[in-house]
Amino acid sequence: MLVLPSLFIIFVAITSFAQDWEDFVTVTIPSILENVSIRTVIETTECSVTCGIGSKIEKRCLVDRAGIQNDCEVVRVDCLRNWLCGIQIYTVKTGDNFIMDCQIPPTGTLGGRKLYYWRIARATVTTSERYFQPLKVTNYTLVFESIQEEDAGTYLCDVQREDDLKLVKRIYFGVKVIATGIMDIDFYKYVISKQQLTTLAEGLTTPVVEEKVELHGGIYSYVAIGSSVGLLAGIAVLVVSRCTFRSKKVEDIQKAC
Repeated sequence: MLVLPSLFIIFVAITSFAQDWEDFVTVTIPSILENVSIRTVIETTECSVTCGIGSKIEKRCLVDRAGIQNDCEVVRVDCLRNWLCGIQIYTVKTGDNFIMDCQIPPTGTLGGRKLYYWRIARATVTTSERYFQPLKVTNYTLVFESIQEEDAGTYLCDVQREDDLKLVKRIYFGVKVIATGIMDIDFYKYVISKQQLTTLAEGLTTPVVEEKVELHGGIYSYVAIGSSVGLLAGIAVLVVSRCTFRSKKVEDIQKAC
């Protein structure tokens, strides 16, 4: 009983699909559009940056109805893959000159004038919105001529387009400030010092070993000579003692006779 309704439904579906396919096949392009060509992107490169506004190279051509390419050109255009640039961590010493920069070059279709807004979360490294307070800075750079411990924290820079206020870039700067004299954070200085110590150690290794070997050899020679002299002296003392003992014994026998 259930077979007949199912077959009827399948028949209706096939009939409807066939009608739609017939309508699709019979569509004709208006004569006014037969000679129209469109300019489209044929090839493109990756965006030059992973966040914020970058650039890429595109090859654009006029393509006709037959797919033939004409009047091609290679152009550089702006691109926006992701507006969030993450966080960058810096460790500096008190008194250092420190600059934070979130500039976007004002070029291309996504260029134009930009608006820069800075905020700060003091004494912490974070990306949580609730800790940030606005700064009265509208420039794309934030400059510290002599940074101090109270300047430590996370700085947030937002970049917006002026025409539509679209957010095109956000970057965080985590700044750690260490007082001078507590520790030396110059990594390259440490590497150079370590290399110098290694070179110095390599230069001293061979002479020291040879000197030790020579010294040990001399000690062994002195010990061998001393042992030989002692052995000979002992034998001489033993021989003299035996001879003295025999002479005394002979004298005692003669006296008894």
